[in-house]
Order: sequence, then C-alpha cells, then structure tokens
Amino acid sequence: MTKKSAKRPALPPLPADLDPIVVEAIEKAMRPYLGVLPASGLATMQDILIDALTTHPVAVEALAELKAQAPDGGSGTRAKREEEE
Repeated sequence: MTKKSAKRPALPPLPADLDPIVVEAIEKAMRPYLGVLPASGLATMQDILIDALTTHPVAVEALAELKAQAPDGGSGTRAKREEEE
C-alpha cells in the first residue's frame, strides 16, 4: 500500500495593501485550519477576518494604538527637533 502525500493547502493570498499587523493576525488565526477547511472555507474565513480587522471600530482603534506604541525605526543619528536646540 502506498501513502499519498497529503499536501497541506496554503493560505489564500492576502491583499498587498494590508497592514503587516493585520496580515500577521490573519495568518496566525487561520493556521490551525489549514488542512482542515477546504480552500473555499479558507477564502471565506480570510474575507471575514479582513473585513472585521479593517472595518470594525474596535479593531481599527486597537490597530491605531498598536502603531502608536511601536518603537521608532531603530538606531542611528536623528535630526534635532526645534525644541531640543
């Protein structure tokens, strides 16, 4: 008897203009369903998550707060602000 290699389906492609935080949340939420839901179910789940995370007022506010808390761009020299001079 030969084993069939069960190819685990990939996530449907996400729109390129989605915020990276939203992309990460969607990928994390959908990961347990790969290989369980059919492709059509994954696509529907993804559509619902995109809609909820980009349009629901609570999610939009939470994303804005996460972005506001994000650290600056890293190390290096920075121009002085006028108040510092």
